[in-house]
Amino acid sequence: MLIEDNGRSYNTEEMLIIASKKDRDSIERDIYSSFKRLAYLRYTQVRDVVNDNRCHKLKPSDVKERLDVEKVQKYFDYSREEIFFYIQFATDYLKIVQ
Repeated sequence: MLIEDNGRSYNTEEMLIIASKKDRDSIERDIYSSFKRLAYLRYTQVRDVVNDNRCHKLKPSDVKERLDVEKVQKYFDYSREEIFFYIQFATDYLKIVQ
């Protein structure tokens, strides 16, 4: 799946391959770093839509449980596949979320 952001395209399959690597070259580090920021931003946007109390940050498992895809799509132009990808990526690779 391709994710577009301000003219940049990220291939999710490539991002998962880079994420699983222990040693990355400088280009991979830069691309992965910018993608992690984007994925975290979009995960928090999804989390904030499904969370009734924004002072209490939900865990990814709670976000999955409360997820209402149509409600998220009402506010953001994300596909169903993208929404689930952001939650799963945050769970697997973003330490700040866990």
